[in-house]
Amino acid sequence: MSQRIVFFDKLIFFIFYCLLIVDSINGFLLTSGVSISLSQIVKTPLLVLMLYRTLMLNRKYFIHILVILFILLFSVAINYFKLGIINIAKEFVIITKLLIIPVSVYYFVEISKLDFRNYLKIITRIFIISFFIIFVNIALGVLGFGFDQYTGGIGKKGFFYAGNELSILYVVIYSALMYIIFNRFSKWKYFIFATIGFFVGLFISTKVSMLSIIILTFMIPLLSTKWQITTKKALALFFSVGGLFFILTLISNFLEDIGFFDKWVYFLRYYDYNYVSIILSGRDRFLADAVEMSLSFKSEFHILFGYSFEGFMQLFEQNSMKKAHSIEMDFFDLYFFYGLFGLLAVLSVWFYSIYYYLANKNDNKVIFFTVILILIISFLSGHVLYSGLSGPFVGLYLSLLFQKEIFINEYSNLNAFSFRNTKNTKTK
Repeated sequence: MSQRIVFFDKLIFFIFYCLLIVDSINGFLLTSGVSISLSQIVKTPLLVLMLYRTLMLNRKYFIHILVILFILLFSVAINYFKLGIINIAKEFVIITKLLIIPVSVYYFVEISKLDFRNYLKIITRIFIISFFIIFVNIALGVLGFGFDQYTGGIGKKGFFYAGNELSILYVVIYSALMYIIFNRFSKWKYFIFATIGFFVGLFISTKVSMLSIIILTFMIPLLSTKWQITTKKALALFFSVGGLFFILTLISNFLEDIGFFDKWVYFLRYYDYNYVSIILSGRDRFLADAVEMSLSFKSEFHILFGYSFEGFMQLFEQNSMKKAHSIEMDFFDLYFFYGLFGLLAVLSVWFYSIYYYLANKNDNKVIFFTVILILIISFLSGHVLYSGLSGPFVGLYLSLLFQKEIFINEYSNLNAFSFRNTKNTKTK
């Protein structure tokens, strides 16, 4: 059993550095009419490699992943015998995406135990490279290349195809980088990078990206600072708030000049000024249709094991006479796909990570806050718990819950773009 960073680990790190480049190329090919899933070709071997290394490093984590896989496959198999409905290819894709976060978090937890300082260098490098790739894509989107987030030219995705997944990916990367910047660099640098990050989130233009970035920008300093009110700090706070209102006024005028607010009138009219539907982007209607369908096929069996992905889609279409679609709210989607057992199995990794954080009294409050924020987003939105684009990075971020306060102290003399094997300096 290998207890050091080996070639397979370095290969995994390299794939992580390139993941968003691959997704961008995949999107570029789609705009050119070439439909080939490069992302799937790259991420399936990545998942296998991380799973193999987890097996080598921690059998208990590997068994937990196998239990999750068994529960999901059992739901698919038993629904095939009960409903006679199955689509192996689609079920494979969904289950693979659901495994990405558990495998990624457990793999990187073990890497942190092998070599903590290099673990910090690796994840910092991953987040920096990923932010740069997102920034370039959004810049290209503003220049007219790639995909729009919504019809009518609202929002930019660059060459990333999945808009919702891009939003949660950006939230994770922004939180990690701003956490590092606030604790390692001057507060003016934090302000500069926060301004850049805000505009990137603004141009992505999803409610998740805009609201989450605003919340995190203010919460990171609040959670990272032990506040003692002094006259100097009170004056600094006063001028900061005044400066913030001035900047927001300038931004508001800029957005009005480019017609940003006019574009959002589209949503008000489309959802007939129903603010619940506007906030949820119509997902409340999808949920109502799904509940109506489930009442027609209600049984204790389906409550526990769901309908499987393909079973849900076909029964939904038969019952509602509408085009089949998921609810786009992860908790409800997983409940209808794989039942209560499947939902709890997927969430078990999150519950364990949070339990570990609380039980060990770790001091990374920003990480904990962001994880809770991600779970709230997954309850209100879709493709968070199962996402090919953001899943590997969400798992990587979740591994930070297992680290103590030394996470920040180690950054004081850390060069993210140097790599060497060092003695593990992490204290338990």
